[in-house]
Parts: sequence; structure tokens; C-alpha cells
Amino acid sequence: REGELSEIQESHHKVEEEVRDLHSQIMNIGGDELKRAKADLEECTKHCEELRKEVKKALLDADAMVKNSRKAEASSKAAAEERKVAEKVLGELKEEHAKLEDKAAAVLVSHNELRDNLAEKGQVLTDLAQKRDNVMQQAREMKASEGDLVAEIEEKARALK
Repeated sequence: REGELSEIQESHHKVEEEVRDLHSQIMNIGGDELKRAKADLEECTKHCEELRKEVKKALLDADAMVKNSRKAEASSKAAAEERKVAEKVLGELKEEHAKLEDKAAAVLVSHNELRDNLAEKGQVLTDLAQKRDNVMQQAREMKASEGDLVAEIEEKARALK
């Protein structure tokens, strides 16, 4: 933008010199030449005014760019600070994650041990239930044979009488 501004200022300076030359020529001529010179003067004056406007616009644009660059710099600094904070938080979260992974591993080992222990207890319980069922079956058989024995004893007792 500075290069454009310099070009515009140089062009403006040349046009102003041309206007001065034309003005002095106008003062020294007359008739058709005077009319032509006045038209040239008017054209150069318009051109000069346009260049002034462009210079003013370029200066305003340059000021705006400077302000925007300051804002961008401030935003950049703020983003850098936010990044530092985020990296710190990320480090803390990674530490916490590592601790949680260690705890999870310990819980998993404990869970596996308890599951194995529960399977053993389940097997013991199944064995005891089987033994109970066997004892109950034997008790039923004995109960049935008791009735038979009582009937047989009563029959023998009657036969002895």
C-alpha cells in the first residue's frame, strides 16, 4: 500500500506541475489557444482533484490497516496466552488420565480375581447342592424302606404271636 501511495503522490505532483505550466501558458496566449488551454486546465484540475481524493483515500486505508494490524497483533497475543493455558490444562488432563488408567487396571485385576473367586464359590455351591440332592434322595429312599421295614416287622411280630 505504501508503494501505491508513493506512486499516487508522485503522479499528483506531476499533474500539479502540469497545471502550473498550463496556467502560465494560458496567461501568455489568446483566442483558440486560450480556449484549448482553459479546457486543458480544467481537465488537469479535475485530474488533480481526483488524485487528491485517491491520496486521501489511500491515507485512510493505510490508517485502517494499521489499526487492524494492531487488533490482529492483540488477538494473536491473546490466542498465544489461551494456547499456553490450554496446553497446561491438557497436561493436567493427561496426568489425570494416566492415574485413572492405573486405577482402572487395578480395578480390572480385582474384578478378574473376584470373578475367578466367584466361579470357585459357584462350583463349591454346585457341588454342595449336588451332595444335598444326593442326601435328600438317600433320605427319601430310607424313608420308603423304613415304611417297608415297619410293615415287615409288624408282619413278623404278628407271625410270632
